[in-house]
Amino acid sequence: MNNERIPPHSEEAEVGVLGSFLLEPDKVGYLCDEKKVDETWFYAPSNRVVFEAICEIRQRHRMPDSLTVTNHLRSLGMLDQVGGFQAINRLIDSTPTAAHAEYYLAILRDSWQRRAAIAAARELECNGYAHDMPVLDSVGGTLRKLADIASSKTRVDTEDLIAEHRKIAERARNGEKVGWQTPWDPINSLLYGIHEPHHVVVAALTSSGKTALTINMVMQFVEQGARVAISENDMSRMDLEKRIVGMMCGINPLAFRTKSWTDEQDLIFHDTWRKLGRMPVFINEDRMTMDETESWAMSMKARHGIDIFVFDFLQKIKRTKEEWRHSLREVVGDWSCRTCEIGKRMKACTVALSQFSRSGNKEKDTTPPHPTLENLKETGEIENNADVVMLISKKPGQPVDLFTGKHPVWDIDVDIAKNRNGPTGITEMSLLIRTQKFVTRTQGDIERDEIGREEEVIKKRQNNGLTNTEDND
Repeated sequence: MNNERIPPHSEEAEVGVLGSFLLEPDKVGYLCDEKKVDETWFYAPSNRVVFEAICEIRQRHRMPDSLTVTNHLRSLGMLDQVGGFQAINRLIDSTPTAAHAEYYLAILRDSWQRRAAIAAARELECNGYAHDMPVLDSVGGTLRKLADIASSKTRVDTEDLIAEHRKIAERARNGEKVGWQTPWDPINSLLYGIHEPHHVVVAALTSSGKTALTINMVMQFVEQGARVAISENDMSRMDLEKRIVGMMCGINPLAFRTKSWTDEQDLIFHDTWRKLGRMPVFINEDRMTMDETESWAMSMKARHGIDIFVFDFLQKIKRTKEEWRHSLREVVGDWSCRTCEIGKRMKACTVALSQFSRSGNKEKDTTPPHPTLENLKETGEIENNADVVMLISKKPGQPVDLFTGKHPVWDIDVDIAKNRNGPTGITEMSLLIRTQKFVTRTQGDIERDEIGREEEVIKKRQNNGLTNTEDND
């Protein structure tokens, strides 16, 4: 009777990982790189060969799929060794979705660790019978192997962190800006730059400028070299891009819904739109679940090296059937944690937009007092996960009529209510409604005066035209 036991492994998990890799190579490739997966994680020899083929194809900067893997193995004379092209196709047929790739990898990792631990223990047993090897050396070697097995992530050496810190400090001493800088010096003086993996929450009531402020920030980051991915749950990609283009070129997109737009405006607007199309700004307008959002983020990081992820906005992420069984507060709290983890995991900054609770605003004719963190929906988890919380509100105590389309400049206050790495405070800003551009309050006052003078000139011309007409009559 053979008492040799089969080493721990899971054929289903191995097939699941390989099939997921062929379905979504960007996402699963990122996961495998992150977890330092190699061929030893696979027990079945044929699966090892297929994984090695996938890795070799990726090293050549090509996309691994069933066809490229089949051709690669055929060129090496190893296709029959894995069961032919039918075996490659079965990997995909057995894996209807790549959504569970992390689950498969967790099983794969556990099985690999168990096999490695068994091998280390057997080696220790053999060395224990070998009288020519000091027992403490044997035990020490085994303990080091077990420690390596237990480590799930690459450990960062303290000296590496010190070197990175010194590099940033030297740049600051030389007068260089460190971190991503917003367009506004008063806010930069509080934040000292946005650094990876900072998690920034931008919160406001509806129609108070949270999307506009975020667009202003991230487009400034793009000018500094950032690559940005936006998960847009609140509006279409066309609407969002039109707002960005209007901000960039200073032309109100709504002008093209009237008879008054000119050919010159059309030329400038669409040339700017094409410029946006060449920028590293990637917008996904599909409303996704959190699982789908994480998958999308991993794919974008692997494909484009994203520096900034924007989630607009938290409360409108699509709920799964399971999440509908729980309260929105609980679900959004979980989403907040996971968006924060995306930044840490992918070494990127994350910006999540959120809404205030509408409760507490008793005045109907005037704008309410400045909001606090308690006004933030699901405030516990959202606040706890954030490194920076920016609360946006209309200037308190003002007639609400001042914040309508009739008034092209709105006075908006931006409260840095939480700053994990620096001071907090309120900055007085203005929002130019026609272009959705945020400026300092001083610049807003200047813009308001200029618009007022332009309107006076127009009125005078209209009055003069009317007077001349009357004289002619």
